[in-house]
Amino acid sequence: MARLDAFIERLASASGSELVFESSHGAVLSSPTGPRVLVRQALSTPLIVGVFAEILPSVMQTGRGIGMTTLNDSLLDLVKKGLVSPAEALTKAVARNELRQLLERAGIDVPA
Repeated sequence: MARLDAFIERLASASGSELVFESSHGAVLSSPTGPRVLVRQALSTPLIVGVFAEILPSVMQTGRGIGMTTLNDSLLDLVKKGLVSPAEALTKAVARNELRQLLERAGIDVPA
């Protein structure tokens, strides 16, 4: 819950909004230049997407215990199972350098 609180505070700060209401279902932000918005709506703006993208990897890593997984972790698992080649996995990865390092650490030959 502390991470969510910190995220909502950063969201309000980055968008120039004030936190009006908060519950377990989300938060309502009020902007001096516009109407109140649900956090869910605010997440679609480029600025907020940037803020969210910045913290998402650490949230995903922390959430491994409850089943969250990153794209690179899933691609690595598919390569280990022999369902996807390392080259194909690298073409699908967003963070290619990170995946390349994961493959190398797992002892998998990585194409140049």
